[in-house]
Amino acid sequence: MIDKQTKQMITAKDFIEQAHVYSKGKVCPTCKEHKLFSEFYKDKHTKDGLKYICKSCDLKRQHNICPFKKAFLNKRSHALTGRNGKRKRKFTIEPEDIPGVKIKVIPYGTKTKWEATKYPKHCTDCGAQFDWSMNGIQYNSPSFDRIDPEFDYVIRPDGKCNVRLICNSCNSSKLNCPSNVWEIERKRKARFILFGNNKG
Repeated sequence: MIDKQTKQMITAKDFIEQAHVYSKGKVCPTCKEHKLFSEFYKDKHTKDGLKYICKSCDLKRQHNICPFKKAFLNKRSHALTGRNGKRKRKFTIEPEDIPGVKIKVIPYGTKTKWEATKYPKHCTDCGAQFDWSMNGIQYNSPSFDRIDPEFDYVIRPDGKCNVRLICNSCNSSKLNCPSNVWEIERKRKARFILFGNNKG
């Protein structure tokens, strides 16, 4: 039979071991579980250098995020940091500035977050249905087109948004072609697809 003093010693030992384990991790506010620091993604903007939620909860959140919002945030990040050898560009537009996009603002603690309630489903140039699955770049993946290549992802001096959504195939063909020239070229390509070299 274990006496009272031995029980207290075991309890103290367990407490020390638990405290040692807890010092190597933290509690995820989403799933409420205590996890090791290795179960959290790094984040240089937080005090401890780690994201607030664990990897598992973060992946679930990413999976449930609106596909337009994911694409918008990715494009903004790439434009501002100049990834893949490309130069940095201004990105001052808001999601609702893009034609065909509507959002709703949701209270989130002391801050707010947004979700898109409506966004384009088809390319405005060729009519192809967008692939919003975000599983790699496809010919019909949505692409953020700078309508006038002289401007970045901004509101132009005429007050119009310089960004629209077209498919990756059309944007790859357009490149830095001015919008008025591209409109002529787009119609020429459409006629070629429909009628070949014959004039129709």
